[in-house]
Amino acid sequence: DAGYESGRVETGLRIGVPYRELLRAIGDENPDLLVMAVKRRGSFVAGFIGSCAQKIFRLCPIPVVSLRGDGVPL
Repeated sequence: DAGYESGRVETGLRIGVPYRELLRAIGDENPDLLVMAVKRRGSFVAGFIGSCAQKIFRLCPIPVVSLRGDGVPL
């Protein structure tokens, strides 16, 4: 035990523009952290992740942990 309380994990489904709905859910739910999977899109930074993930990384007001599709942190 590292002194952390056991956390709660919640999932949800929303319809709309993905990055907007993620940001809206963050505003509604006030989470501590966002964990999201991203697709690898190439070797250059601009093409490394999709446009939705890029917008989330720029606009998200909370820390974001991104994982590749195989579960490996980026």
